[in-house]
Amino acid sequence: MSVWWHSNTGGIGKCIHSLARNRGLLYASELHLVRENTGETIVVYFTSNATDNRVYRVVYNNDVNEVEGAAEKFEKQRENKILVFWQNVLDKYGAPNSGNDHWISSTNSYDPMLIAYYGALDLIDNGRNASDLVKNIQSARENFRAKPYAF
Repeated sequence: MSVWWHSNTGGIGKCIHSLARNRGLLYASELHLVRENTGETIVVYFTSNATDNRVYRVVYNNDVNEVEGAAEKFEKQRENKILVFWQNVLDKYGAPNSGNDHWISSTNSYDPMLIAYYGALDLIDNGRNASDLVKNIQSARENFRAKPYAF
């Protein structure tokens, strides 16, 4: 379900929510966690009910790039925060094994990988997400038969 339908509390939005809930199709696609005192967030992405709502992506963000002010001393603070972030990532996960910012589990692009950005880590399993998309497409083809085009 898209965010638009969630925010629409009347008419067709209620109808869609009701049908999805009654048919067991309503599910949480994202979970947002926020730690206000440290500026950290984690967003967890889930597959659909077709593949049992499994986690396929986790994105961690912190406020490493956010230092108030534009003076030289603030720029130095920002650089120090970025350096500490990268050092902590390297201490925990070791040196990237694919380029400067990727940790991969194999050469298959559908296998899980970790990508680091300034102040962010993105753990993603493209294979799990692709399997979910395929299963949903197959299910849609089976459940929503369309008349053949005749032109």
